[in-house]
Amino acid sequence: MSHDVVVIGAGSVGLPLAYFLSLLGTKVLVLDKNRSPGQGENKAAIGGVRASHSEPVKILAAKRSIEILSELKLDEELEYKRGGYLFVARSESALGSMKTAHKVLNRFGVPSSILKPDDLSRVVPGINRSLYCGALFSPRDINISPLKTAYMFYRRARDLGARFEFSRAVTGFRLNGERIQSARTENGEYRGAVFVLANGAGITETGKALGLDVPVHSDSHEAGITAPYRPVLGPMFVDTGADDDRISRTFYFTQNGVGAFIFCYTPYTSLYGKHATSLFGPTIARRMIGAIPSLKNVYVRRTWRGYYPNTPDGVPIADRVRDYKNLYILGGMCGQGVMLGPGLAESFAHYIVQGTSLFPEEHFKALSFYREFKNEELLR
Repeated sequence: MSHDVVVIGAGSVGLPLAYFLSLLGTKVLVLDKNRSPGQGENKAAIGGVRASHSEPVKILAAKRSIEILSELKLDEELEYKRGGYLFVARSESALGSMKTAHKVLNRFGVPSSILKPDDLSRVVPGINRSLYCGALFSPRDINISPLKTAYMFYRRARDLGARFEFSRAVTGFRLNGERIQSARTENGEYRGAVFVLANGAGITETGKALGLDVPVHSDSHEAGITAPYRPVLGPMFVDTGADDDRISRTFYFTQNGVGAFIFCYTPYTSLYGKHATSLFGPTIARRMIGAIPSLKNVYVRRTWRGYYPNTPDGVPIADRVRDYKNLYILGGMCGQGVMLGPGLAESFAHYIVQGTSLFPEEHFKALSFYREFKNEELLR
């Protein structure tokens, strides 16, 4: 059986892509190495969805993601919460970057404001204001359940006719000149007119099977969640400073839609592997309690690890590959697949089917597989 589009990856990018391709009347097959949808890096995400970026195409994609999820939440239980994002600054240099990003956000119609230290308690009661010289607040950003959102896109795509094959790790491809004829798995081959690599942390290895050097490096981040409590924290709290022990850089946490505090930090040194370390608990606890002292009594239920598939400049890849006439890449989300996935997938589905993106060309080209990867996202 042949399909119009074969999507490799059933995660925070591949699932909404399958949904939007199906809405356009495309016959879709999704292959995934896991046993069910959303079981890769999507499962490890903490659910933040923010339009507060400094790169225009990421702003456009995330704004659209928020619109899509806000529309779908009317019919779905996604643990949806609108609380915004608060980026706190420990130095004038960090605050300067936030002020630059603030100007970009205003240009693209994303409500945001620069807060002085005295304003912080209004947004986060109990905050230790002595640590911070200001903040950037984006009030319309949201938080959702990554697993429930993934399952929603899976179910909706399936109901529209998309076919899913799980426990199907792609091991290679059969080629016919400059076209891919089929994807090989241990369970057989799957034919398609178009193929899309959308398999997150595995996209580099899959690309190697086609002779491609996909510039995505995956490093490991640890996260955790507490028992649920009454709502006290609205926004996602993002501290962009590194700790004195050089263990963690940015750390961030929020209270999700069911009242649990969910948290993560960026390791100072890039890590690889999904085994927990002894450093995470004490480090994140010290930093969270330092920021909001009243959190010292919350009960942590579990921690876990997941991969951030990073590009060199912090911007995803969404492009057609020139080496093959029927191959596309949608990946390198830098740990932001949940927030960028729906908006990027909708636009990319149009690009695959109709040849044009929903984003202006001047911004869409920032997602090129062939760019120089030299810019740096300020709110990465």
